[in-house]
Amino acid sequence: MTRALLALVLAAVPGAAAEGSLALIDTRGRILARPPADEAAPFADGLAPARRGETWGYLDRDGAWAIAPRFTHAYRFSHGQGRVAADGCWTYVDRQGAARPHCFEAAEDYADGRALVQQNGRWGFLDETGAVAIPARLALARSFSEGLAAVQHDDGRWGYVDRDGRSVIEARYEEAWPFSEGLGAVRRDGRWSYIDRDGREAVACPFDECFPFVGGLARVLTRERWGWIDRSGGFVVDPVYTGGDDFAEGLAPVRIVHDYGYVSRDGELVIPIRYDSCGSFVGGLAWGFRKGRAQYIDASGAVAIDAEFLSASDFSEGVAWVHLPEAAR
Repeated sequence: MTRALLALVLAAVPGAAAEGSLALIDTRGRILARPPADEAAPFADGLAPARRGETWGYLDRDGAWAIAPRFTHAYRFSHGQGRVAADGCWTYVDRQGAARPHCFEAAEDYADGRALVQQNGRWGFLDETGAVAIPARLALARSFSEGLAAVQHDDGRWGYVDRDGRSVIEARYEEAWPFSEGLGAVRRDGRWSYIDRDGREAVACPFDECFPFVGGLARVLTRERWGWIDRSGGFVVDPVYTGGDDFAEGLAPVRIVHDYGYVSRDGELVIPIRYDSCGSFVGGLAWGFRKGRAQYIDASGAVAIDAEFLSASDFSEGVAWVHLPEAAR
């Protein structure tokens, strides 16, 4: 389970879009809109990517099309730009739906004032005006975070550059993740660690995989089990889970074999392993999918919205998308 997989962030229910009516709800479960769309992703900057048939556009908070569906793909708005694809090209649109005159082979959402794009098989970055900030000469790169981007050179080594493309941490790593909370996870000579902005090791991470810190804790994999460490490098949540995601509002989704629950920052399993899938807590609410239905729960695991849905999304900007069962339409 990872937020990097946009996938609409709707609980995976085969046929939900066909069987249920898409609706927008608030945190009390009140229906705010029933848009003319089959599925939608969470709101960002007041707009939500949504699909009608085979094409994508953007809905506003009233459930109306702010940007009519005409794209083969559409992703969240960031820095006033939405990432879209049409006719084999990736580009960006503004809030009025005007597309920039670009044609990229691949692109990522804007982050930290820069957008990662691919052209002629190489990677570079745009600034917020759409001008080239770093020419597409890189073998591979990750999006900017905290003013730095991890970039890979032709020899396969990773380092970090600033927003103007200047090297600030030497390319000497086999792998490098974006900086988070002042630290970057890197692998060198087969060994993971966290470095500071000067490239000095700050936290040892002698495990199989190490991911960015979020809220003072980092998710790590050791012997095919996931746990969380703090900035001392010690475990605060023992590595006993077969899957997990980052903490949000003090709770992290965890998996044992095929089922999910939630663990607290001190390692207590506060919501039992009982869901087929689940989301992250936002505004005190998270969805859990079980026995063919999704419900919203609070941080104690109690049902917070007295309704069941065919699918559900994480809350964003105070609202969430659901598919209503036949009886609730």
